[in-house]
Order: sequence, then C-alpha cells, then structure tokens
Amino acid sequence: AKLDAIVAAIVAKGGGTAPMTADQMAAAIANIPAGGIDIIDGNLEITSLSLPHSRIRANVFMGCNMLQSIEFTAEEVYFGSEMCRSLTNLQSVTAPNATRIHGVGNEFNYCQGLTNIDLPIDYLSSTFSDCSGLISFVDRFVHPNGFKTQIQSAALSGCTHLVTIDFYNGVSIGPWTISGCTALTNLVLRHNSVSELQATAAFAGSTKFNDKTASIWVPDGLVESYKAATNWSTYADIIKPLSEYVEA
Repeated sequence: AKLDAIVAAIVAKGGGTAPMTADQMAAAIANIPAGGIDIIDGNLEITSLSLPHSRIRANVFMGCNMLQSIEFTAEEVYFGSEMCRSLTNLQSVTAPNATRIHGVGNEFNYCQGLTNIDLPIDYLSSTFSDCSGLISFVDRFVHPNGFKTQIQSAALSGCTHLVTIDFYNGVSIGPWTISGCTALTNLVLRHNSVSELQATAAFAGSTKFNDKTASIWVPDGLVESYKAATNWSTYADIIKPLSEYVEA
C-alpha cells in the first residue's frame, strides 16, 4: 500500500494520471533533489512514514489526512514551515538519531492528535500552537556554542492538556509563547545558565502559573539566581531545585 501511494504521488507530482513504466518512475525519482523530499503532497492514504531525508519542504505533508506517525532518521534535520499543519490524525513524531532539528516555525499547528513530543529542536515559533492533545513536550537540543534556544510567537500556546515542558538547553522565552496552557504544571529548565523570560505574559492564561500552583524546576545551584532574575522573580515562590523533580 505504501509503494502504491508513493507511485501515485510521483504520477500526481508530474501532473499526469496515466500509469508510469518502471523507466519513467526511475527517471522521476532521479529528478528529486538530493537530501530533500517533495513528492508526498495531497490527500494520500499514507498512515506512517520513516524518512531518511535531512531537508523537509514547507507544506509537504499538508493534506495527508490519514497520516498517523512520522519518523525522521537523519542525525540533523531541517524542518519546513507548516509541513504538518492541521494533521489531526497525526499521533507520533520521532527523530531517534537526531542531535539537532532546525526549526522555522508553524510546523505542527493544530495537530490535535499529538500527545508526547521528544525532539531536539533549536527554534520554536507557533511550532505546536493549538495542539490541544499534547501532554508533554521535551526538547533535548543543547547548542554546542551555548546559545539560547529562541521560544517565540505562540510556540506552545493553546495546548490545553499540556502538563510538562522540559528544556535541556538554555532558552529565551518570548511573550505569549506558552499562553493558554491551562493544565501546565511543570516547567523544567535543565541548563546550567539562567534562561531568559522576556515577559510574564509568556504564561498569560496558563492558570496554574497565574495562581502559583505550578512548579518551575531549575538546577539546584541556580534557584536563588532564578528567583532574583528579571520576570522570573514574579514566580519566585514556585521556583524549585531540580533534584526534587520527579518525572511522571
């Protein structure tokens, strides 16, 4: 079934409807740009994909409404904007070999079937906005030069079932980026430097942050630094040592 879907995609990409011979398919595949993926447009009956490609084109999976899982197997991956937007049946996105995923923003908005994400993404901007089924988000990326991961423009906003966010790298969190996350209980910041909170509006509408029943977990030696840091000081009462954090 997967092979039939791929053949159909190649035919459709070429603008035709007639069956292709083996030679024609070989020629079509030879014309696909190296390192990229550009043949899975449209409403195909694909439910799962495992992709070795390192560069993923913008919008490439839009319309693949039966798609449930995607695995990226490259060690370094470049995401395309809106590549999976509104795929409500998408439940799993993994990259087991990746040490860095280059984000551009808007990759997974409205993917309401996603529940647990564990990816090393270096930039988030509306990346998982309104993924209402998302429960946990772990970002294991650590920048080799110590730069902070930029968390911008509604990166995780509207994720109403999101309980835990866990960053391994230092981050710079912009306004409204984690807003409307009404179930958010744990923000874990593991890096050995104080992350930047650009504005307390980052957590607007995230109920447990507003009523101080959530927890912010930071390295033990940085607890007092976080409590005194700009904007973090607003949440001083819920800043706690990472050694006491118990993963669910």
